[in-house]
Amino acid sequence: MTPRKARPFAVVAVVCAVLALCVTTAIAAETSPKAATVFHACLKDGTLSSVATKAVTCASGFKAVSWDKTGPTGPMGPSNSFYAADSTAQQLQTTLSPVLSMSLGAGTYVVNADVWLDDESPSNASDLAICELTLGTATDEVEVGLSGPSSAPQNEGTLSMTVAATIASAGSATVSCVGAGNTGETLANTVNMTGIQSSSLTTS
Repeated sequence: MTPRKARPFAVVAVVCAVLALCVTTAIAAETSPKAATVFHACLKDGTLSSVATKAVTCASGFKAVSWDKTGPTGPMGPSNSFYAADSTAQQLQTTLSPVLSMSLGAGTYVVNADVWLDDESPSNASDLAICELTLGTATDEVEVGLSGPSSAPQNEGTLSMTVAATIASAGSATVSCVGAGNTGETLANTVNMTGIQSSSLTTS
């Protein structure tokens, strides 16, 4: 009796099934999490020796230690950045007045600001400029004395400020300046402010 030949579609089905099994196995092997590498060593007086990926025998006076290659995940928290700027020349008033504000939601922030000042007094007189950065109850105040325009570059200066604070509700970080004893024109040419939000604030 002549054996019957296998039908073409049956052969194709078998080949496809084998290929599918191979592909599935390869994907599973590729995506399976790998065990963390464990290192072993001997410790004495803060110095490691005999570091290996297998358990080691330590001499007297040494302590056997081990650790994983991948450490534990640390605590996570918000880390958002905020930025505000104004490059419009603003003449400082004789009373403390805002020159830039940045709105922030409730949270903990570290805010940095800088102000580029320019003395353009028509009488070429010297002036004192004072600026402060505030957020909640936190304040940083700095000042600079500027000479008249003919004393360039002493007629220009930059003030930098930093505050760190936690605010319970939405508020604003604000830079305010004053031309104290101003006899002419002291301008805030550029004001920049950057805020970084974090999960907590530690002070020392």
